[in-house]
Amino acid sequence: MIHKNINDKRQAIALKQWKNVGVKIKYYPKNEQKSIRFSTFDNKVCRITIGSPEIINEDDYLSFWIESPAFASLLKDQFLDMWKKATDK
Repeated sequence: MIHKNINDKRQAIALKQWKNVGVKIKYYPKNEQKSIRFSTFDNKVCRITIGSPEIINEDDYLSFWIESPAFASLLKDQFLDMWKKATDK
């Protein structure tokens, strides 16, 4: 999921590449998005990243890796709830 207003040229190029290989893109309301980003892998590993606006410089972003099937399940449920709120355009 991304926000509708992509200002970064690199992000716009990446978005186009993702779409070209068949990635489903949905748009999430920016006012709903917090600075914490998360990913889950293999239903057991999670990555939580804290970035902008709290941390301006991308090189200073903080990422935490957590190996926990229970926590991965929780984040997956959170993602699915967010996916339902997101729009196709």
